[in-house]
Amino acid sequence: MNVRLKKTFDFSTGLVYNEEFSVNYYNANVYMTVLAEDSTQQNIAYERIKYWVDFVLTNSILIADTDAMLDKWLATQQRIISLPEKPVDQIVGIMLFSKFNAMAENRFIITDLELSSAVGDDTYFIHSDNEGLGPLNHGGWWTDPSPSWTSTSRRRKKTDKIISIGRTSEWNEFGLNWDADNADEENSNTVVFANFVKDENNSL
Repeated sequence: MNVRLKKTFDFSTGLVYNEEFSVNYYNANVYMTVLAEDSTQQNIAYERIKYWVDFVLTNSILIADTDAMLDKWLATQQRIISLPEKPVDQIVGIMLFSKFNAMAENRFIITDLELSSAVGDDTYFIHSDNEGLGPLNHGGWWTDPSPSWTSTSRRRKKTDKIISIGRTSEWNEFGLNWDADNADEENSNTVVFANFVKDENNSL
């Protein structure tokens, strides 16, 4: 029997929309169906998502690939998450749905994701696994199971270095590869969530 779970994530990001900057506060309800029987792998899949929300997404800046201000933002030291469309709630929600599923690598699947934000007047946009990905359907970093958050084709003008986080093996740096040291735990359908210590000083 598959285990079904719901997890709520709250986070904030910077938002560049029509060349204007604001701070936005989000609430995401994530519905998951557990497929892996190994509780260790279940936990690793969940902790990948939690890590990405806490340490990549939170306090990042969301911006469209086509925004005229993109190169200027890339010249800063901020985490810039670029999307193929303006970062309205529907697009952000589809991105999260796709990225979360990619990082979980079929240890569980995200069946539904509900996203609301302060800028979006707390209206929930809902995306499910029987819907297409719209403008994100062509693929990109949001389909990469690694902790990446942007394309390697862009450069930060300030340092002239390619932005890259690497492939799936990068999870080993955080103890979140599938061959983690605790892989000999007893297998079960019990999901036990661990916690990383979030850096509250990490700000925009």
